[in-house]
Amino acid sequence: MSLFKRGKKKIYHYRFSSNGRQYRGSCNTSKKMEAESVETGVKQTLESNKPVARRRRVQTLAEFSGEFFSWLDSLPTDRPPVEATKKYYRTGWRLVRSTKLAGMRIDQITEDDIRGTAVGSSSANTNNALRTLRRMLKQAHKWKQIAEVPLVKLVEEEPKPDLDTGAC
Repeated sequence: MSLFKRGKKKIYHYRFSSNGRQYRGSCNTSKKMEAESVETGVKQTLESNKPVARRRRVQTLAEFSGEFFSWLDSLPTDRPPVEATKKYYRTGWRLVRSTKLAGMRIDQITEDDIRGTAVGSSSANTNNALRTLRRMLKQAHKWKQIAEVPLVKLVEEEPKPDLDTGAC
């Protein structure tokens, strides 16, 4: 049993491990039946959001990139993504590789981490890196290595100038 009483009021608390992480908190009750119900609810919530893990240890983005690009290279050439797209992803990865995101575990990358990372010298380069990151995270989700994909918003690009050649 992972329930125990604590404090002057003898309130029940729970403590248990799930998927290599420890969870603990207050049940906010001194009644054992209610505390068991709270603990069961917390465990069920974790179970519903838990990914089906292939590995015990979650990879960093840099480690996952090797697996991602091996998969990308193994795809037949007669189906998407085409070679130009693969080259685009490699360029985007070179930009992401130099950021703090590369060293983060893929299950802990959040929308705030992505938004707070400056990538590339222009908005087009930044969007290249963000599209690559989004594709990598979606593939990690498809392979059930992460529970959900964080939102990756692109930055606004400046429109190209209109080259009107009609003027003399």
